[in-house]
Amino acid sequence: MSYNIDDFKVKKLENFKIALKDFDKKIFGNPEFDFETNEIKFESYECEVCEFKGVLVDGYVELNKIGIYGEGSGHFMAEIGDKLLKKSTGTLIARLVWEEGDSVEKLTIIDGVEEREEL
Repeated sequence: MSYNIDDFKVKKLENFKIALKDFDKKIFGNPEFDFETNEIKFESYECEVCEFKGVLVDGYVELNKIGIYGEGSGHFMAEIGDKLLKKSTGTLIARLVWEEGDSVEKLTIIDGVEEREEL
């Protein structure tokens, strides 16, 4: 889909990890990192809100928050987000509401395998 996401609602995020090396520095720049808690946050200016937050453990980011919506989010998902999410392990289930509610879909990713279902 080439238009934007109005709402990206995470329904389930369980042991969802992406290798630190998979967050392209050209897209995400330098992450915010808290040395006391190992919390890490990646943001991309490719869209209005493109953020991934989690805890860094043994070279992997165990994600506890994902936000992808607003201006540029459709392009981000098509060109960057889908590829990044497919490099994951664990489970992500999210509901995506595309621009002005034109379509709503359920996104399920389990160990890097993506499935989309129109709702």
